[in-house]
Amino acid sequence: MDNKTPYAQENLTVRLSLSGKAAQEAVKIADQLYVTSPDDWATSIMRKAQARLETDEND
Repeated sequence: MDNKTPYAQENLTVRLSLSGKAAQEAVKIADQLYVTSPDDWATSIMRKAQARLETDEND
């Protein structure tokens, strides 16, 4: 395998720590979340991701 053949991934979960961010700033960051192919990110299509903010009960 040449590691250049992409495969589809569905229901991908990305966790991003926004610790120390105000709620309004966290919403803004989440609204700017996009995904693209890691093989050719400069020319591939960027797709807007669905984002959901969750609080960490341990904080």
